[in-house]
Amino acid sequence: MGRPKKYTAASLKKGVAAYFNSIRYERAVVYNEVFQGHDGTARYRDVIACDDEGKPIMRKVWTKPPSLAGLCLHLKISRDTWAEYGKDPDMGPIVQEARMIVEDYWSDQLANDCKGARFALEANMGWGERWSTKQEIVHNVGNSLEEFLKKQEEPDA
Repeated sequence: MGRPKKYTAASLKKGVAAYFNSIRYERAVVYNEVFQGHDGTARYRDVIACDDEGKPIMRKVWTKPPSLAGLCLHLKISRDTWAEYGKDPDMGPIVQEARMIVEDYWSDQLANDCKGARFALEANMGWGERWSTKQEIVHNVGNSLEEFLKKQEEPDA
């Protein structure tokens, strides 16, 4: 029988929420609307985007990237302890949800062509599939880029 756990499922859930809440906040989505000013010129104003029910659409804004290392520092536990909590039937879902929040952040960063996001997902989240570049795709088809372009210039026979 080992040492008692520092957290119960309830206190772990509260600690995880506190970590994420300390590095993110919600902000209303705002867009520019064009309208005609009194002098006939185009003017712009910020408008809060709303859903079908008229409620403002909110988005999460991160003050810094979330990480499992940062979460463990916040909780004052080791990564090994975090992994052990993941095996516990009561704490496993909390650990999995936290991991998914971090993964969601980094997968969103892929839209910005962020190489750090790709690394984080491959190294920490098990995204081990091979990523193909445009050059690899052209190579796998069997043509070099020059051959492909040359064929495009040839008149149809």
